[in-house]
Amino acid sequence: MKVSKLGKILITGGTGFIGSALTKRLVSEGCEVVVIDNNIRGSLGRLEDIYDEIDYHEGDVTKFDDVFAVTARTAHNYVFNPNSQHVNMEEDLDTGWCDILRSCDEADKSNTPRDTFAIRSTVNRGPLMIDLADLKKLNYLDEEYSPQDMDDHDLMYRAWKELKKVCGCYWIDMRSDTEWGGTRAASGGTEPAPWLYKTQHKNSKIFYKRNGDILNDRKIVVNRKVS
Repeated sequence: MKVSKLGKILITGGTGFIGSALTKRLVSEGCEVVVIDNNIRGSLGRLEDIYDEIDYHEGDVTKFDDVFAVTARTAHNYVFNPNSQHVNMEEDLDTGWCDILRSCDEADKSNTPRDTFAIRSTVNRGPLMIDLADLKKLNYLDEEYSPQDMDDHDLMYRAWKELKKVCGCYWIDMRSDTEWGGTRAASGGTEPAPWLYKTQHKNSKIFYKRNGDILNDRKIVVNRKVS
């Protein structure tokens, strides 16, 4: 895959010697690049010739050493749905989404300023940046959630319970057409495939069993300034 197909890329330390060289290479390959640097060791002058082609923000990412994961899409909290029809149901339905959990306090491009890192209890993948050292400590995603769905949220809750690390959203502009994924109906429509409904029912029950007792405690809304 050519790097130009990766969309928008975030470079921290982008005004440093190596970071600026990487930034220039990515711009030359046609990528949209976001650069964050506090310029203590770097120099914005290194990017003078491409400044108009990048999205530059002055900031210090070391303020965020308690962060486990950053999504470019959406961060949110989960709460229990008191009107759930599925919470005690053994069957995993393939006709619609499970209603045990309700998403709230969403933070995304539509409601979050560009200079804000919005911390919530969990985040959505796609794209998702994770601290590799911490990910190894948690033994990666849990295969019990296979084939997919809710494993990312389980991971965020484990990061908090075991490491006291948080997650949040720092959005970027991106394109993510529904037909690009493999989770849509075979007809090519916009509705999820029946198997995805079914696995989401299964995995929502697993997630609720593990984390239902701390949903209220993990309902967090914190917005940190990036610079």
